[in-house]
Amino acid sequence: MSTLIRRALDKAVVSCYGIFETLGYHVTPANYWYPIPSSDTLTDTLFETISECAGLDWNLPKQEYYLTDVFPKYATEVEFAQNPGISLVDAAILHAMIRHHSPRKLLKSAADSRLVSLLVPAS
Repeated sequence: MSTLIRRALDKAVVSCYGIFETLGYHVTPANYWYPIPSSDTLTDTLFETISECAGLDWNLPKQEYYLTDVFPKYATEVEFAQNPGISLVDAAILHAMIRHHSPRKLLKSAADSRLVSLLVPAS
């Protein structure tokens, strides 16, 4: 496909994005720069294989501890308001983690409309 046609098509899709989204569709480019893979590269075997999640330590006992002991302890302290930058669940979890770990510093920045937080331990 020629570059000129490709650019025109890209502009058309971008200008119609709001219309597609209103109809419940997300149209994204199928290229290296987007994290959504092209559907023709997805095979049935991809979904039949259980990933080893190499490099992730799920630490299930610690997750259960937070769910059963930590989060309920702080759940009623604050009533969170709707915020487009962070979900209610994320806000409640962040609040509980800050209260539980009592960090010396809380570094907060808004990046790409998402709240990014780093807890610095008090030790």
